[in-house]
Amino acid sequence: MGFVVVRPIPAAPLGRTVLRWYDDNNANTPRITRPARTYEVHLAGLKLEIVGLAWQQQDSAVGACATVALWSLLHSSAFDEHHAIPTTADLTRFANRTMSLGARVFPSDGLTVQQILEAIKQTGLAPVIVHGNQTGGPSDRVTFSRDRFSTSFASLVRAGFPVILTGRMGDGLHAVCAVGFRDVGASIAAPGMVSIQDETIQHIYVNDDNIGPNGRFRIDEDPLTKTVSLVRDPPPARNSSAPTPSRQRTYPAFIPHGIIAAVPETLRTSPLQLNEAGVRIGSLLATLLNQIAPPFGGAVGARFVKVSEYLGAILPDTIGRGSMRQQQVLSRVRIALTTDVNPLSLHIGLVRFSLAAIPILDLVFDTSDSDRHLKPDCCVVFQPAVTQLLQAIQAAGLANFGIQIDGF
Repeated sequence: MGFVVVRPIPAAPLGRTVLRWYDDNNANTPRITRPARTYEVHLAGLKLEIVGLAWQQQDSAVGACATVALWSLLHSSAFDEHHAIPTTADLTRFANRTMSLGARVFPSDGLTVQQILEAIKQTGLAPVIVHGNQTGGPSDRVTFSRDRFSTSFASLVRAGFPVILTGRMGDGLHAVCAVGFRDVGASIAAPGMVSIQDETIQHIYVNDDNIGPNGRFRIDEDPLTKTVSLVRDPPPARNSSAPTPSRQRTYPAFIPHGIIAAVPETLRTSPLQLNEAGVRIGSLLATLLNQIAPPFGGAVGARFVKVSEYLGAILPDTIGRGSMRQQQVLSRVRIALTTDVNPLSLHIGLVRFSLAAIPILDLVFDTSDSDRHLKPDCCVVFQPAVTQLLQAIQAAGLANFGIQIDGF
């Protein structure tokens, strides 16, 4: 089921804690928990394994909620052969190395957003921050609209990056580490319209130092201000006749102001720019396709993904691998991506355009350059009926799809 390290701190005894995810009973819309990793624990000579992401209680002597959220985030983002996972005390020192302004480092009252970003840089990773875009809500700061929050959040979590959500809870500021969300399945837009795949996410999962790991929150949007808030929404009780007592009704809503991630230095594309590029190209394709075919609803999904995952899992799931014909197509596409295209970055930007839930094409973006130079290296086309249209669009200078690779 997991493990808990008990600390000799009476006010906050729960140290590093990893718990198994409770059963996922929705196979059609599964949880996306890519930031989770495998932990090994040795007990009396036995090696036990558990998949999750570490959480611990806040110890205000060395770090408040932001420090604990950052510590959880780095248990995934910094888990490789190039980085070490720092302690909360290390993170507090990192954050104050250039931002203390003469103040004492310990005891710590918490970290500002700037200190969180500085601490991430000190670990050898690059901070990515997405700010809100809404004003006039219940908070005195800029907040998020639903589509901006959901798409930016999902594009990072789908790539395996947990994120820190900073914002307001009640009368104070708060920070949590978001570790997953509930998928909404294929997005099908109204005829002639374009929808974004992840803009209708309903639930996300966070490590909150007040609650524990994997807490479920619902995304609400104020109908007047269009401001997003996160409301605690535990799953249904296993035993409906004797449900576990919950603080659900008394836990205040959390209004996010910012999304922060820690990514490799080579990933320089922002999730906002990737989503905007996807919507721009998707809208153009939907408009032109609906002029020559029955009206369909277009859907765009944008995310970051390792190139190895795209080649090894995403393409086979899209093209298929059961028949000899599918295996030949898959091999041809893989060879083209590795020989005909400029060497792809470790993390690519992937924009998929679909009509009525049928994959039409994938746009593959290089993420190692700045947003100003964001353009697709290539596109993998899954439907032969659109190849000539894509060539005509590119020849007319209406859009750049890069090198076209036939995936059919």
